[in-house]
Amino acid sequence: MPAPAGRTRDRTLRVAAAGLLALLAASTAGGACRFTTGGGPLNFGRLDPAEGGEVQASVQLTVSDCPARDLAHLSVDVDGQPLGALPRQRRLQRAGGPAIPYVLSRQLGEVTPRGRSFVLHAVIPAGAYSRAQAGAYEDQLTVCVTP
Repeated sequence: MPAPAGRTRDRTLRVAAAGLLALLAASTAGGACRFTTGGGPLNFGRLDPAEGGEVQASVQLTVSDCPARDLAHLSVDVDGQPLGALPRQRRLQRAGGPAIPYVLSRQLGEVTPRGRSFVLHAVIPAGAYSRAQAGAYEDQLTVCVTP
C-alpha cells in the first residue's frame, strides 16, 4: 500500500531538533569556570504520528572549576531569556511548513566540590505531532550560563 501524501513509507518524522548549538559562558569568576555538555544536542529521534504519545529529550551540562559561591547562584538563559524553574514553550519548525510545539525546562543539580550540573529537558506533548507532515523539524537554541 502506498504511503499517504506527505508521509514517509514508515510514517515517521525526523525530529533531530531542539539542537543545542552554542553554549556561551559569562563568569563572575573572571572566566575561570569551565563548561561541558554531555550527550550532544537534544534529540527527539524519529516520531511516528500514528502513535502520537509524549516524547522527551534531555541533555546535561556541567559547570566546574568555579568558586562555590558563584555556582550557588547559577543562572541559565536561552536565546537571551531567563530559563527559570517554570518551563518555556518553544516550537520545532519545518522548513516552509508547520511547527511542532514543545516545552523546554531546566533542572539545577546540587553544588559539589567538583562543580554543578544542570539538565535541559524538552517534552513534545502527546498529540502535538499527530497531524504533522513528514520531514525534518528543528529549533536552534543559544544557551548562556552565568555563575
